[in-house]
Amino acid sequence: MNFTLGLALAIISMLLLSIQDLILARASRIIGALRVSFWYLFVSVIIFIGISVILFTKMPVNTYTVGLILLSGAFSAMGITSFTKGLSVGNISVVAPIAAEWGMVTAILGTVFLGEVLGSLQFLLIAIILIGTFLAAVPNGGMKRGKKLLSGVPYAVSALIGWGIYFFILAILVGQIGWFDTSFLPILATVMFLFAYARVSHSQLKPVKPAFYEVLAVAILSVLSLMAYNAALLFTYVDIVAPINAAAMAITVLFAFILFKERLSVKQLIGIAMIIAGIVALVA
Repeated sequence: MNFTLGLALAIISMLLLSIQDLILARASRIIGALRVSFWYLFVSVIIFIGISVILFTKMPVNTYTVGLILLSGAFSAMGITSFTKGLSVGNISVVAPIAAEWGMVTAILGTVFLGEVLGSLQFLLIAIILIGTFLAAVPNGGMKRGKKLLSGVPYAVSALIGWGIYFFILAILVGQIGWFDTSFLPILATVMFLFAYARVSHSQLKPVKPAFYEVLAVAILSVLSLMAYNAALLFTYVDIVAPINAAAMAITVLFAFILFKERLSVKQLIGIAMIIAGIVALVA
């Protein structure tokens, strides 16, 4: 394994995802989180189809592989719908930090089921990154208390589990169908499940023109980020790639501070510093 290359791709994926989340937040305020999630993923599928035609990639026919693709789509949709629902009924100060810890779930699954073993120093650095992610994801003002706190927690935990399992399944698929199809096909399955969810829950998915450019930008960034993430899995452990990718939410907070002058609490600054220190130490 080329550990350095894998780590570089993981960091690239994280940076792309953090910019994506920044634009996604703006688009969500225009047409709603579920709608923008569906449409940017739908556009991502179109982009992937175009790339697939150019590369002449072959689709998997193995029943087991198809089952994993559908399962990954179901868990991805579970993460998205749980997170958006959690934000609608609970506090972002509670939902975001909990959901951001999906990298911990993926890392645990990688250790248990893929037999990935980290060195003591690597384990410590990953733990620092995960703790930093939690601290940085807590908005300025801290975690709120009261009924709204409890109402958002179940959905945040559901998102944590959904995304954690989704990214773990991607690690399995990369070994079976390669990094490109692993980037493309689970997203196609996710769109199918989100459409089914919208039909059952009577959610509105009609596109709105004002968010067109935001959705397009998010889709392009999503495609690039996913390809970098799955390519990273060819060179290093998912135990390392997933926590770095999950730290994107914290880097988004940093970008918001730099670009939009949003205030950061001491807790957030400490969290961001922990993430950067952990990643730099991994590279060294």
